[in-house]
Amino acid sequence: MKKSRRSADEAPKLQFAVLPWRRTDRLEIMLVSSRETVRWVLPKGWPMKGLKPHKTAAREALEEAGILGKVAKTSLGDYSYAKRLEDGSVQMCRVEVFALLAPMFAGLSELDSSLSDDERVVVERYLRGATAAMRALM
Repeated sequence: MKKSRRSADEAPKLQFAVLPWRRTDRLEIMLVSSRETVRWVLPKGWPMKGLKPHKTAAREALEEAGILGKVAKTSLGDYSYAKRLEDGSVQMCRVEVFALLAPMFAGLSELDSSLSDDERVVVERYLRGATAAMRALM
């Protein structure tokens, strides 16, 4: 079956993400691993009806990674990426990123201990700022 690609002139779909951080004796950034690509990513999701962008991002952080914290109302900035869809097509996405001060978190494994090791979809890890940035670019 031939894989289709979406038109390059189609408008990117909007998503919202958080950049979880905390300060211990240094600034630390949290990344989570994605289920599909097992790459380090920011928790993100699609807009939710009735929720402001920063609240949507915070809710995704809780649902995807069990991260709780205080989310900024103003975006830090945005980035774009190509999302591969189930049918093989590619959808361009633009992601607005909001800072989330998360001094402590409860990972999914703590929120739902009934999940088997195969079903746990998230690995949380706080990294030094520079290390986190480098891993996100890999």
